[in-house]
Amino acid sequence: MSRGIAPDQPLDLWLTLGPLARGGAGDPSVRLDGAEIWRATRTPAGIATQRLRPRGQAIEVEAWGPGAEWLLEHAPALLGEEDDDRDFAPTHPILRELHRQHAGLRLLRTESVMETLVPTVLEQKVAGVEARHAYRRLIGSLGEAAPGPTPLIVPPSPQVLASTPYWTFRATRPIGACSRSPASGHGPRPRSAPSPLATPTRCQWATTISPIWSAGSCCASRVGQTS
Repeated sequence: MSRGIAPDQPLDLWLTLGPLARGGAGDPSVRLDGAEIWRATRTPAGIATQRLRPRGQAIEVEAWGPGAEWLLEHAPALLGEEDDDRDFAPTHPILRELHRQHAGLRLLRTESVMETLVPTVLEQKVAGVEARHAYRRLIGSLGEAAPGPTPLIVPPSPQVLASTPYWTFRATRPIGACSRSPASGHGPRPRSAPSPLATPTRCQWATTISPIWSAGSCCASRVGQTS
């Protein structure tokens, strides 16, 4: 399945979607391949793989798997088409220059809180490079094969993370001396793990287990707002 999207505003595909590779180079759920970006993720309809690439002035979006139709429907939000910066008028010269240099940067919206929250929790527990290694190991050990023509792994679901014994995380060294899973965060484990999709309520749940700045970061790029 595929569709074409003609962005209403300047769009730098790599600058906008590159941060999705939270595991850094070698992230098994995201592949930055030349001008193409591949991504494995979860949707309300199931797991799916997505490929995005420039086609003239448009972006071609292809998808595979049970969640393919959902990904195609929500592709404009992923590409930042809901990011309206017309009222953004920075007065500081450095901000004005950065805004000019990065005119193609858009605020994306994946609607998947957990795929941001888990690596954010890891980054709070260990240094950046080690956190990226840990996230790659976590996906490789607990994720599942993604559909489609390229080998990717879908990050583990909240249910898998919440039901995995803590010693499994110790064995892969993603959280150092912490004995809780990333899904349980810093507070008591909720009775049921949250859906991987984002809503204001789920962002509030993220705030209760993670510092406010982390929840804000999560909501900014995955829900399209910071609060």
